[in-house]
This record gives sequence, C-alpha cells and structure tokens, in this order.
Amino acid sequence: MIDNPLILLLAVIAAGALLFFTTIGMGYVGSVVINALTRFLARNNTKAAQLAAWDAATLKTFTDGADAPTTAIRPPPLANPKDQLAFFGFVATSIALILIPMSFAPEGRHVSLPAILRLYQPDSLAVKPKPTAVPAAVAEPGKLPTGAAALPAGNAANGKMLFASNGCSSCHAIAKDVKLVGPSLYGIWNTAATREKGVDAKSYLYESITKPNAFVVDGYTQNIMPSTFAQALSAQQMADLLAYLEKDLAQK
Repeated sequence: MIDNPLILLLAVIAAGALLFFTTIGMGYVGSVVINALTRFLARNNTKAAQLAAWDAATLKTFTDGADAPTTAIRPPPLANPKDQLAFFGFVATSIALILIPMSFAPEGRHVSLPAILRLYQPDSLAVKPKPTAVPAAVAEPGKLPTGAAALPAGNAANGKMLFASNGCSSCHAIAKDVKLVGPSLYGIWNTAATREKGVDAKSYLYESITKPNAFVVDGYTQNIMPSTFAQALSAQQMADLLAYLEKDLAQK
C-alpha cells in the first residue's frame, strides 16, 4: 500500500495518461482497419466519374433526338461499403453468440437456476452448513481426558498448524540429528513406541505432553518444557497434534 500522497497522485496521473493514450491509439488503429476494409469492399463499385459520364452520354442521346440504345443500362448502385461491413459484422457476431454458448452446452445444461442466482446473491442463496455440536469437553482448553484412548479422532493438517502456531518448532527440530532446546522429533512416533514397555506411542506422547517431566530424554534436564503447555489445548487440539506426530513425523 502506498502511503506517500505525492507518489499516489503521480501514479493516478500516470495511469490516467496511459489509459488516455491507449484509447487514442486503439481508436486510430480501429479507424485504419475500418478504412482499409471499406476500400476493399468498395473495389468493385462503379466510380462516381463513370456514372457521371454515363448520365451525360445518355442525356446527349436524348437531346440529339435519337433513341437511347437498349443495351445502355445504367449500372445499379451498389451497397455502401460501410453498410456491407456492418452486415458482415452483425452476421459474425450472431454466429459467435450461438457457437460460444453451444461449446459449453454439455456442462452448462446441468447448471440449475439457483446456482446461477447464487453468483449474484451469494449470501442469501448460499447453502449454509448446519453447525455441528461439539461437546464442551472436546472444545474447551484444559479439559483433557485422563488417557489418550479417550481423545476424539485427530486431524493431522490441523495438528501441523498447531505445531507451528504454538512455537513447538522453536524447541524441537523435525530433522534428523538436529538438536535445539529440546530433543529432535524426527521419527518420534516410532521412537515413542519403544520407550516404555506396554505403552503405545500415542499414550506415551500424550503423557509426555501433559506431564513433560514424566520421562526425560538423555542429555536433557527437567522443566525444559512448561508443564502448563497442555492446559492451553482442548481435547480436539491434543488429538490433532498427536495425529500430526503420527502421520508426518513417523520415520518412513
């Protein structure tokens, strides 16, 4: 956005000048084309001088008292070249108006009237989705179940956005052998499945997020990750985050 009024004024003037000269140029080119077509269409017209000579000869014949020769038929007036040009333009436009819609006919014939009207009244005619009731325990931050098994189904795409928006990547790298403040999460889903006997990856990671000091990776100390981090997440957000760790960060 331009904040300088002088620059904005100059830009408006330049745009106006460009539009003006473009219009003049297009008008000039159009006139040249029209004149060229007019001359082309008038190439076979009887010239005015020829008609005048014929009229003079015919008049002289009658004034001399002789009959005009039966073969001396005055050439008929031909259509004005500009009228011909207008006619051809009308025919070409009519054909285009027929052929262009026909080219879209296979798809267009399935378009309903409400769909067409929706283009002009999108708010009033658009089909509004019915709101989906979300249990308070799922939507409210901090209301987490006691175990991962009680979480709703997660969305990995939403979890990826949560991972970025909550600053997880500033402490945890997702590349192999890259160490930041906390341990790398490269292949974390596979690694988590082997951390504690009898504990699956989802349950282990859920506990690691809700209770960061429950298990500390070698080389790191306790209290690096805030123990209140999970309190800012709802059950659905927690499920989404775990789905992202499973889908995108599992070692292939």
